[in-house]
Amino acid sequence: MIKERIEELKRKISLKKENIVPFIFSIIITFLLFLGYSLLGDRFNNSMWIIAGIMLAVFIYLIMFIAGFAVMKALFFVAAELSLLIFLAQSYCDVKSRPAGSDEALQSLLIIGLVYIVYSFFRTLFDISKKNYQPVKNEKWSSQKVVSVALFLFFAGVFVWQIYLVVNPVITNLCIYK
Repeated sequence: MIKERIEELKRKISLKKENIVPFIFSIIITFLLFLGYSLLGDRFNNSMWIIAGIMLAVFIYLIMFIAGFAVMKALFFVAAELSLLIFLAQSYCDVKSRPAGSDEALQSLLIIGLVYIVYSFFRTLFDISKKNYQPVKNEKWSSQKVVSVALFLFFAGVFVWQIYLVVNPVITNLCIYK
């Protein structure tokens, strides 16, 4: 009789082999939630808020690290060009006797070089971001997808801004801008 009831329940729920593990997992979670509430009462509700907050923080940190790694990887692709450009400009500034037209030549070289480096940096960052976006791309648009993509873009923007704050004083304090 019990076996027949289980078979009937299986037929009504229409469990397939690929759905059995998530179904069992959801039953276990539900059982633990009911058990926790019956044993701990109101303290269980407070504990769940703390656990949810910790999980949210871990999720945000995970997205922040992924965005940071993407920005740093893109920076490493253009680091040689940026280092060479800064080294060339600082070496030029260390020379005591410079021809008059050389300052304008270095300024135009810096502008062209920085435009190229910024373009190359953002192009590399875009390619890396596309690779990180591939697992999310196939999902339908939901609030979770929008939040995770927005957080990735926000943190990538924060890291790019921090790179700008470090490189800007180096460039603006060159002798040709004083």
